[in-house]
Amino acid sequence: MTATSLPEDTHGPRHSPIDLRRYDRSSALAGVEQRAIRELGLRNLRRQRYHDPDAPQWADISRLTRPLQDVNSSFDVPPTEHVRRATNDAVAVVLLRCANTGRAYWDWDDEEWLRFLGHNHRAFQGQVPNWTAGAVRPALCGYAYHLAGFTSFNRLGHFDRLALACRIFGRRLVEAEIRQVRTVLTGWGYQYGQDHDKGVPSVMSQLFLLNRSPHSSDLTTAFFDRVRREDLLTDGGHEGPVRGAAGWCRARPLRGARASLRG
Repeated sequence: MTATSLPEDTHGPRHSPIDLRRYDRSSALAGVEQRAIRELGLRNLRRQRYHDPDAPQWADISRLTRPLQDVNSSFDVPPTEHVRRATNDAVAVVLLRCANTGRAYWDWDDEEWLRFLGHNHRAFQGQVPNWTAGAVRPALCGYAYHLAGFTSFNRLGHFDRLALACRIFGRRLVEAEIRQVRTVLTGWGYQYGQDHDKGVPSVMSQLFLLNRSPHSSDLTTAFFDRVRREDLLTDGGHEGPVRGAAGWCRARPLRGARASLRG
């Protein structure tokens, strides 16, 4: 397993509602599972109009579909038809890949998830079925995060990290945490702490994803040292917001100590 993969006895990533102990995480696909996926066909797998929700093959692959549906249910996304189609297609893409490889997604390490997600959107579209819309990729990122402990989102090229963090952690919480950081940075005179700037939301969202926590209080100086050492934020234009956020993190104990002295 890679450095960001989950140990065998884990509940799942921090701040995840998914308890991995509930699932059968066998690596190999049984013959009956492969046959069931192929027999269901695209109409059923994508849950298109006139699909058969009572087809007996669904029971044969329930150990694969249940975790994916649980993650879908955990997403903070609007209940629109567009979102429903995208998440249904995301499940279908994963099941087809399992059938083609003979291995369940539990056996995929970081590098396999990276190949699946693509190092950018074009690479992703080039290796998934042509009916796969762009909205499917964020759902797959959510599966990787919750079910495999994947955090290498810095290797996926340009995409909306704020939207992904909101999907995984919840929009209200993420926006409240970012607002707190903005307020402090603006008070320190940083231009990118202002509301119109997009740098802080993007950087903080990626930091939350890397740290597997949406709470700015969980960010430590050791974590920021790792971000710089391993070049986990590859866009040089992000150096300012990262430096400001790291300074905010270092100042927290001092602010707490001053508050205690005043009390």
